[in-house]
Amino acid sequence: MQESRPFNPYNPRNPAKGDLFIGRKTELEQLTTRDETSIVFGYSRFGKTSCLQKAVDILSTKGKVAIYMPNTGMNLSEFKAKLIQYVNHAVPDIKVSELKDDAVEMMFEQLNTRLADAGKQMYLFLDETSDLLVDTGNVKTLRAVNQITPKNVILSYAMFPHTFANMQSYGSRFQDNAIMVAMKPFAESEIKTLVEICENGDIM
Repeated sequence: MQESRPFNPYNPRNPAKGDLFIGRKTELEQLTTRDETSIVFGYSRFGKTSCLQKAVDILSTKGKVAIYMPNTGMNLSEFKAKLIQYVNHAVPDIKVSELKDDAVEMMFEQLNTRLADAGKQMYLFLDETSDLLVDTGNVKTLRAVNQITPKNVILSYAMFPHTFANMQSYGSRFQDNAIMVAMKPFAESEIKTLVEICENGDIM
């Protein structure tokens, strides 16, 4: 007879939603109310993906353009191709495909200008960035992108603490002009709620 195990709400392939999403009020406020680059860092299964997707839901209900990219790719070419695909789907009138031959920084400058002309802002939530940000050249390029003003493209990067630490080791200053959003352990009341969810056999 197979032993029954308590339900675990943390599944990287199926992030917490609805009643399974607990806490993170401060983190969500930082991600959805400030027009600045954000660095969301935390260990595996601390809820980075769930938080990014929840932020997209919140912004979308407010009529904002919000895009979640589950993976940024291994290099800037892959990142640019994925970005064009997602932006085309979300805001086809911006015609970002016309920028496919531009360098990444130039593409973001043009995208920023087109969004400004259209009176729009776009929130771009980037998950699984470790492979992209391991390269110092990629980090330098995206740091320049982060500094483009005015900010009509607001970027949030999710990463592991060791990824951020590695960038700091060679003085990347990637965090300049960025909000640091740390995914900390839950408060005691939130832990109790999670325990109740995990012990509820009906939740399956």
